[in-house]
Amino acid sequence: MNIDVTDTPACGVVEVNVIKRFEEQFGSVQNGDIVFFRFGWDEKYGSDNYMQDWPGLSLDAGKYLFQKGVKAVGCDCMALDAFGPEFLDYLSHFHFTGNI
Repeated sequence: MNIDVTDTPACGVVEVNVIKRFEEQFGSVQNGDIVFFRFGWDEKYGSDNYMQDWPGLSLDAGKYLFQKGVKAVGCDCMALDAFGPEFLDYLSHFHFTGNI
């Protein structure tokens, strides 16, 4: 599944309601699915802007997908967690790896 979240601002996060809205329109995320979030950050690749201010997933969005049993989650940013000091714990990332 490819979820377009290009309207997410720099350092912003995708909340659960965005995923649920996608599911209402395109069908539910299922056990074993691979979910990719397209933030449009790939357009910044190669510039100084790519390495800062990227958006990501909220912890609740990560938990929601984990509970759905997704096989993998990816994005076109540096990490699943948004850039910034409040996200330095990489909670969404560690949640998927089973470390929290």
